[in-house]
Formats: sequence, C-alpha cells, structure tokens
Amino acid sequence: MKTRKHWLLTYVLILIFLLVANGCGCGNDDESNEDEEAGAGMKIIAPPDGGMYIGQSEITEGARETLEQAIGRKAAIWARMDIMTGMEESDEHALNFNLQAAQDAWDNGYVVMVGAYEAHPGHGSFTVDKLLNGEYDEDLARVAEQFRQFGKPMFFSTAREPNGVLSQYMGGFGPDGDQGWEAGDLVGQFTPPETPSGNPDLYDGLGDDTVCDGIERLAAAQRYYYDFFVRREGVDFLTFETMGWVVPIWEGPEPETEVCLDWKVFYDLLEGYADWVSINFYLFGEQEQLVVTDYLDYFDDFMTDNVRKVAPDMPVLITELGFCGEQVPEKITQGLNHFLSNYPEINGFMLWGDYDMDCQIEPGQEGDAFKAVIEANPDMFKSCVSLSDGSTLPGCE
Repeated sequence: MKTRKHWLLTYVLILIFLLVANGCGCGNDDESNEDEEAGAGMKIIAPPDGGMYIGQSEITEGARETLEQAIGRKAAIWARMDIMTGMEESDEHALNFNLQAAQDAWDNGYVVMVGAYEAHPGHGSFTVDKLLNGEYDEDLARVAEQFRQFGKPMFFSTAREPNGVLSQYMGGFGPDGDQGWEAGDLVGQFTPPETPSGNPDLYDGLGDDTVCDGIERLAAAQRYYYDFFVRREGVDFLTFETMGWVVPIWEGPEPETEVCLDWKVFYDLLEGYADWVSINFYLFGEQEQLVVTDYLDYFDDFMTDNVRKVAPDMPVLITELGFCGEQVPEKITQGLNHFLSNYPEINGFMLWGDYDMDCQIEPGQEGDAFKAVIEANPDMFKSCVSLSDGSTLPGCE
C-alpha cells in the first residue's frame, strides 16, 4: 500500500507538470502579459479640458531636448526617427519597430508615432496595389507582433503630406499604381481588389472613375492598414491620423491636377478609418513677401472651407508645424495665439525640428516668445497625453 507521503509527492509532481505545460503565469511572464494587455482598446484622445499637446519631430538628434530647454516645458509627443525603420525602403531593409526606443520614450512620458510601409510608389518597388493583394502581409504580421509586445497607444500614419512631399505620386497612378502625375490619366485606373473576407465594406466608395486615383489608393492603404492591424491582428491601441494634408499657402492648384487636391474628398474616403484629422502648416522663411497675417489667412480659409465643413467633431493634430526663417518670434507669438483664440479643435502640434529648413525652436528670442505665450495660457499647453480610459503616461509632469 502506498503511504500518504508517497501520494502527496505524486500530487506535487503532477501539479508541477501541469503548471509547466500550461505556463505558470508567474514572474516575468506575468509582467509581459500585463504589458501586452495594458493598452488594449485605448486611444489617444484630445485633452479633456482643452488645449494642445506639445510635440517635436526629431529629424536632428537632440531636437526634443532643445525645444524643452527653449520653452521650459516637457513635450508630450516625440516623433523619433529611429522608432520605425524600413518604411521607405521596402526593397532594402525589413520593416521594423524599435521596441526599446518606444519603451524608453513611454517610460519618460512621451507617446510616439509609428507606421508601416509608406503608401507611396516612389519608394523602391512598393505599390498600394501590392499591399492590397497581401504581398506585404508577412512583414506586417511581424511588426504587429512587435506592436503587441509594446502594447501601448501610439499614433499611426499611413503616409506623409499627400499634397506636399508625396504630391508627384500621392498613392500611385496608372493601371498598377506605380506611376506619378506623368501617367496622364489621373482617374479611372484604380480598381480595388476583391474585398477581404471578414470585412465586406472595406473598399466601399472606392473605384469611382471621377475621383483621383492617387487619393483613392491612399485611402485604400489606410483602410487596409487599419483592417489588418486592428481587426485581423488585434492591435487595437493604434490611433490613426489622416497623413498631414498640407495647408496650402498658394492661390490654387493647376487646373489639370485640381481633382487630386480636394481635401474634402480625401477625408470622406478616410472617414471611419481615422481618429484624428492631421494637417501640416508652415510659416516659411523663403516666402517673406507674405507677412504673418497672410499665412494665417490661408490657414483660416482651409479650416473654414474644409475641416469644419466635413469633420467638425474631430480633434486636429498639426503633424508638422514650422515657424521658420525670418521673424520667427513674431510668427510664434501670432501663430500660437491665433490657434488658441480661434480653434479649440486644434488639440496638438508637432514642431518640425529640421535645422536645414531653419525651423528648430532654440533658446533665446524664439524660446522666449514661445514661453511668453505659454505663461499667458499655462493650462492650454499640455506636456502629457490623455488616454481613452482616463489614464495618462508614467514620467509625466
């Protein structure tokens, strides 16, 4: 007959075997699971009490620290260029998310911006048509796993400046979407593929022969990324913005390209697949024939005729804001006060930190002008983002 001690030892061994086989859920594994679930379903929202998140793009290393030193405030959004690699190099480098850099930023109170392959055929052999046919799904699934390991809210951008730096190609022209403006036919050559199973409405409204193919392809790419990451891969903590449409400071488009420069059409195709409206706005240095009020008049026209007509309830993020060149203190003072006085929907901005364009805010007269506006409106400049569950980030002041 087996002794009680023998039976007890047997039960202990069985219990240990079951724990090992099913995962004990202890130690670092618990912490990892908690990290993966920490951001589930959360989005970056507008400041509950109004105001604007301070943000900085890091084109030149140290740009964020320079801004913070200049204005005496911590930033809330940090667009680090080392967070995502391979976005513009689909032929040369694998798409990759720098998990450690993102974690370091989060621990210090900054949200970051991510993306996937930029939806632009000017980068190697990439085309939106290939994306929609699933040719990059393996890479996207690998990045989705990296996102899940991080597990915290981030802004997601499909492309940058459709009517600016990408305007020659936008999302692509021609039958295969691999050509630019010179393709000749700007409409009627894009047909979405068969709708992926599980989301029969994914391409509703696309394939319209009267709408610019470049805009339609950009919209299709955003819908695909949203569907892939959120629905298919469960990465539901990404906050999608609308690619930073440039606020034009010119009289109007050339007649032959006007069909591709209608922001209202562009936004209508993204509606339901975006959480924030994003625009880019520069008070340039090389156009000094324009005084500050001229720039702001162009801004008012765009906001009134476009954003407020079709997206009146959406928060607005200026993904590139540049006070550049000459008269920078005057541009800062008038520009920031204009936003505060007229546009409560502008809930964040990201300063462009490019020294080549002379847009970096530095200590001295530029920083002093910025600080003066902050000191006059201390509650309207936010150094930490709010999340949809009511929480905020660690390391925030």
